[in-house]
Amino acid sequence: MSRKDRRTSAVCLSLTSRGLGAHRERGALRFWETRTGQNIGVLHDWTKILALAYAPDGNTLATGNGDGAVRIWDPVRGRPLRDLLGHRSDVRAIAYSPDGKTLATGGDDLTVRLWQVATGRELLVFKDLPRRINSLAFSPDGRHLAAALHDGSVRMWHAAAMAE
Repeated sequence: MSRKDRRTSAVCLSLTSRGLGAHRERGALRFWETRTGQNIGVLHDWTKILALAYAPDGNTLATGNGDGAVRIWDPVRGRPLRDLLGHRSDVRAIAYSPDGKTLATGGDDLTVRLWQVATGRELLVFKDLPRRINSLAFSPDGRHLAAALHDGSVRMWHAAAMAE
């Protein structure tokens, strides 16, 4: 599972299976079985993947790409399900809500976007943040969303603000 000949740009673990996903340069998203270290699959995406997140049920995987696209994948069949388009530059942060119905994305365009996973519909955009978004996380109950910005600050939204 360990190779040092290429740079790894993103990594994530499935919460429901024993899968590990890691992106390496040159468009390959590789999966390993965590117990054995055996390579169990590869997805090909020719854009640079900067962020990865498995859905809570492990049935889909989201990638944030260097071209501004967010891609939802079927990791078992190894194919993309849909693209979420709206960001204008690198997408560096992705988080699924605990129920897996909402995806939060953020990056270099100084926005955080919320998406309905089942349809790909954009639900909400938080605009004009002062710095790029490095990380996103939902609270365990899904009522809060936190964003870590590149300047070291943290922004937090409550579910009521996300519903407006």
